[in-house]
Amino acid sequence: MCGRFTLFSADFLALLQTMNVKVIGKDTFTPHFNIAPGQQHWMLFKQQNALYATQAQWGISPDWMKPGQLLFNAKIETAMEKPTFKKAYSLHRCVIPINGFYEWTKDEEIKQPYFFYRMNEEVFFLAGIYFVYGEVKKFVLMTTRANTWMQSYHHRMPILLTKKNYMDWLSTKAIMEREDFEHVSTLLEQRKVSTKVNTGRIDDASCIDPI
Repeated sequence: MCGRFTLFSADFLALLQTMNVKVIGKDTFTPHFNIAPGQQHWMLFKQQNALYATQAQWGISPDWMKPGQLLFNAKIETAMEKPTFKKAYSLHRCVIPINGFYEWTKDEEIKQPYFFYRMNEEVFFLAGIYFVYGEVKKFVLMTTRANTWMQSYHHRMPILLTKKNYMDWLSTKAIMEREDFEHVSTLLEQRKVSTKVNTGRIDDASCIDPI
């Protein structure tokens, strides 16, 4: 699963330029260290062979959910079977740029957060799908079964993409069901961080400080 993530690279907008990504809407960047469902975040999507980036809400509220609830993750194994996700999975894929994400373990009744990140805390991507509501876009993250390395933290994990393979996801050429993610242990590092991450009100660099 994935319930919080970060994007704090100061050169993020410059990175979009090197990727030939056109920015729609606000072209200003604010670093975030504790992004939660319901908040606005960057997503990249492909349209008519061009790449675009825009800010969209993380999470949707289908009619069948209770008011105030958000659906922010979707299982890739069943996405094509679920009416809520089927169209977006086929037509509206996106990638979510992050510097890392959090997972929790329960240690003596304390929810202990861990921060997962790439070497040098470089930007990488999570697979997602997006939904269009008039002029508004919203997205959910795709998850898969946790590999051996991640099972100690959660039985689900986000689908990780790098700058080398994110276009496969956007072009619907790969990961139609599930890739082998065992190699993720060589791509990610993790460290224990402060429980201040557990509250969405705190969003500063101290969230990712090791303890």
